[in-house]
Amino acid sequence: MNRNYALGTGDSSDKAWPDRVNLLTQRQASENPDPAQRFFHIGVKDVVMSRLHTGVITTEARGNLSLCGFGSGGRLGRSCHSQMSLLPLPDLPHTILAIALGQDHTLALTSGGYILSWGNNRFAQLGYAIEAPEKPSPFAKDGDDQVQVSPKRIVGPLKKEWVRGVAAGRMSSACWTADAVWTWGTNLGHLGYEKAANPVQVNPRRVPAITQPVLGVALSVSETPG
Repeated sequence: MNRNYALGTGDSSDKAWPDRVNLLTQRQASENPDPAQRFFHIGVKDVVMSRLHTGVITTEARGNLSLCGFGSGGRLGRSCHSQMSLLPLPDLPHTILAIALGQDHTLALTSGGYILSWGNNRFAQLGYAIEAPEKPSPFAKDGDDQVQVSPKRIVGPLKKEWVRGVAAGRMSSACWTADAVWTWGTNLGHLGYEKAANPVQVNPRRVPAITQPVLGVALSVSETPG
């Protein structure tokens, strides 16, 4: 059924209604000349899940990473026990291209080609050392002194490298550049170099046996100390 509706009082003042509509349309167009932008909606570029948390990368230009899940250990980039709904990472001025989630830590690759990491560093999986506080809290639990709550850039050997991708396992992490693979964390023989000489690799180290360009790296989340 078609229904027709008439608006107005029927007097001469209603003749100005089309002019007012046109004026409003022109004003909106001048404020935002691109029609596509007037109907822009935030989209999802990627979704990554781990055992205890989930990350979503959106199409926003900045601060485009949201996380949810269990927050103990700093894996959500903030101090909280749990976060049921997806919330943007606070005060993140970067554009995130990719993320990798270990059980207790998070890696984020920025548009600038460097990595941010945060979470629990008890297996050296963050790519840098965390200094224990001089006066630890009497209420701190085991491992609390190895937690990086807010995102921190991995520098060291990667300072002048342009990273193309990241991977995370339970006890280790990895990334790759145009011609190399870099790994760090607790070495169970899966980091690409001798376990006995390097049982724990704190800073990223290049895997010497890989000399060809790499498209991707996978790390298991079921790593257990051997």
